[in-house]
Amino acid sequence: MRTLTIALVATALATAGALAPGPASAMGTGDQYEDLQVGVTYTVYEPGYVAGLALDGDIGSPCPAGEDENVHASYGTFGATYLTIDEGRPICVETLGDGKIVSRVRIQGRRAAVEVFCDYSNAAQWRACSPADIARYGGAISLTLPGAAGLRSTAVRLVTDGKKPLTYAQLLRVARNLQPTGG
Repeated sequence: MRTLTIALVATALATAGALAPGPASAMGTGDQYEDLQVGVTYTVYEPGYVAGLALDGDIGSPCPAGEDENVHASYGTFGATYLTIDEGRPICVETLGDGKIVSRVRIQGRRAAVEVFCDYSNAAQWRACSPADIARYGGAISLTLPGAAGLRSTAVRLVTDGKKPLTYAQLLRVARNLQPTGG
């Protein structure tokens, strides 16, 4: 009888332990940016504006051993308007090729490079390439945003492309509306 009682108590404790809620971070918040922040040492920034584009899948992207997982979030579709947000320290995901840096702007007090994916094989187009051409050829904004709450700073690269890329103004708005997760 005593063996049966001990077995029942052990089973009850095991079941209670399995059903008990764990730490909030382990349960998932339903916000992929917040969930990813739990496992990395850099500050994860979440977009407050994505031009109405829908998130396409998960945002995490593995990195080589010893590196923090990266944010790699895709919005929209490549057949229409496409936006990717890459974040990390360092960014270890492959991003779209280099464009022509056509300007430098201040975003959240930080200096950012603005690139346009003009056709480098067309000398006249390459020379005339400007921020307005982002809506035609696609482009990117790259910058480093500060760390928050004791976390490291974050390298950020926003890329728009597809059949109808975002405009320069829209891409700037995405960058200016990035906020530290939970902030």
